[in-house]
Parts: sequence; structure tokens; C-alpha cells
Amino acid sequence: MTAAKPESASKHGRILCVTSNFPRWKGDSTTPFVLHLCQDLQDLGWRIDVVAPHATGCASREVLGGVAVQRFRYLWPTALETVCYQGGALGNLRRNPGDYLKLPPLIFFEWAAVLRRLISGKYDLLHSHWILPQGLTGVLAAKPLGIPHVATVHGGDVFALKGALMSRFKRFTLGNVDVITVNSSATRVAVERLVPVGTPVHTIPMGAAEPKIDREAVERIRGLYRRENGPLLVFVGRLVYEKGVDDLIEAVAQLRDELPHLTALIIGDGPDRTELEERANRLGVGDRTVFAGWVQPDQISNHLAAGDIFVGPSKKSPNGGVEAQGLT
Repeated sequence: MTAAKPESASKHGRILCVTSNFPRWKGDSTTPFVLHLCQDLQDLGWRIDVVAPHATGCASREVLGGVAVQRFRYLWPTALETVCYQGGALGNLRRNPGDYLKLPPLIFFEWAAVLRRLISGKYDLLHSHWILPQGLTGVLAAKPLGIPHVATVHGGDVFALKGALMSRFKRFTLGNVDVITVNSSATRVAVERLVPVGTPVHTIPMGAAEPKIDREAVERIRGLYRRENGPLLVFVGRLVYEKGVDDLIEAVAQLRDELPHLTALIIGDGPDRTELEERANRLGVGDRTVFAGWVQPDQISNHLAAGDIFVGPSKKSPNGGVEAQGLT
């Protein structure tokens, strides 16, 4: 469908954002941090349009949360578009090596979609999220047109995607953008190994809104999940390997006798959920690990406040990926 444009006028200019991580529809379990950044930039007076990959069930064009988004097709039929979302591209490639064959069309059609938008002359700046492939396709589209290009590195691709060929692509990309931003000191160190000495790298963590706590909701959540005197452990995040939820379940099993009323509340969804639920049952702690699934973002703060202990057991994935900055 053809989307209406956001009505707010631009004070500073117009930015084209290209990303592989963006909610597919309202209420989607895809982490919305890029959407939130776009919304915040619009509140500051910028006009933001987003280019992201298409997937089954999402609109090709729409305005989502006040941000105009175009989702480009890269394979037909739609059921084949499985590289992105559902835990992220790196995780999907690890679980389904056949998806590597889908990368060339993804990269080509992403480049074509970005180039078409930039040629329109409407944009003052290109903002790409992740070095590969968005940073690379952004360089190939923006540099010939002389359009400034900001690349934001979130960590996953700089720590993973090892090997000489991938390193060359990353060096080429980072060496041909105008500004590099990173989300943490750990990401900065990894990026500075790839760029020439003296290249400016700016650390700008992805922000989170100030939490709004509803005390009645907090007590209701505690009453729902806390067993007698607790303690109630709370995890929030995607259910993928590098989030370390399997280690949390192992810890609950080890503490079963010492803390008989311990409960782990696991908030979030992802491709590893079924496997994790089976693991909890196999270890005999299925009744002590509650998989709450996707919770609306405005309720996350209440769930965190309801817990006695927050647990974020992230770890390195088999392909070298690590969590550079966990927003929770």
C-alpha cells in the first residue's frame, strides 16, 4: 500500500536510514531500538525514512510509529525471505547455512532500494546500521552521489563475520563512510582495529526511555510470578544463543535445593524458545522457569521492577558474536 508521509515538518533535514532490524508490524517481537532512535531524531526536528528488508506478513510501505518505512523484496515467493528478523541475520545464518545463498540478492536489492531513494534528491544524509551489509551497500550508493554517510556499528557484525574476506569488506566500508558511531567501548576498540589511525569514532550508546513504573502493575506481576518469598529472577531479551538463557536455566537447576522457591521469569521471544523450554523440563525446573513471551515495551519496566534480581547472562556465540550493549 502507499503510505502517507508523516505530517511533521523537518527542521534540520531529511535522513534515509537503512537497517536489517526494524519491527515488521505494530506489536512485532523484533527489537524496536532502531525505530525508537528514528522517533527520537524526528522529535529533534529531522525527517526520517527507513529502508528495511521485506518479510512474510509485513507491508511493503507504511508509516509505523510515525516513521515512514519501505521494505524491499529480495526473493520470490515471500516465504524465501528468511535471512533477517526472528533473532537476527547472524543467528539465522548460523542455524540455516543455506541462507548464505540468499545474501547476494539481499545485498543487491538493498543497494538498489537505497540508491533509488538517494537519487531522488530528497535526502541530506544516509544513516546505515551495522557494517555489513547495510554499511557496504550504503557506501556503494551514497559515495558516488556525494551524500554524507553515517555508519552505526552495533557490535554483532564487527565481532562476528571473521576471516580475511570479511575483514576486507569491513575495512573498505569503514574507510569510506564520513562518520562512524559505536554503541559501547567494547565495540569502539574492535572498530578502531579496522580503521586507519586517527579516524574519528564516536561512542553514542543506544538510549532507553526513562522508566515509568506503575506500582499497582508491579505488585500484580509479583503476585503472578513470585513463589512465596522468592527470589524472582528476571531476564529480558531475544531468545537466541548469545543471550545465554541456557546458562540461566542451568543456574536455576543448580539452585533448586538451596532456594526451593526461586523462579526465573524469562521475558522475550525468539527462535530458541522451544529448545529452551525443553531444556528447562529436561533439567526438572520447568515449573521454576516461566516463559512469558513478548511483553509490550511500555510494560517492560514494570516487569523489571517486579523482580528481585535482574539477570543478563550474555555470552560469545560460536561464530564469535557477542552482545556489545544490552539495552535491558
